[in-house]
Amino acid sequence: MASIRKYKKSGEKKVYYEFRIRYKDPITHKYKEKSKRGFTSAIEAQIAAAEEEKRILEGFEVNEKVYTLESFLTNWLLEYKKRFGP
Repeated sequence: MASIRKYKKSGEKKVYYEFRIRYKDPITHKYKEKSKRGFTSAIEAQIAAAEEEKRILEGFEVNEKVYTLESFLTNWLLEYKKRFGP
């Protein structure tokens, strides 16, 4: 179940809403939390929370690909270069 909370950004009068969802990870059995902020209405936050809860209830996608260390490091290096330059 999601909780909806309203808040104000410092120095602003406009009210925003956020949602927080607390759930138990079926793989690690540890509690996790997801949240998102910046909604302009409580209804908007509730809709987004319901969609996120649906994704959580549908389960987690498991990546079944097996990578070698060489292919992992090659991919990592390419991504690193894209983000941080030559």
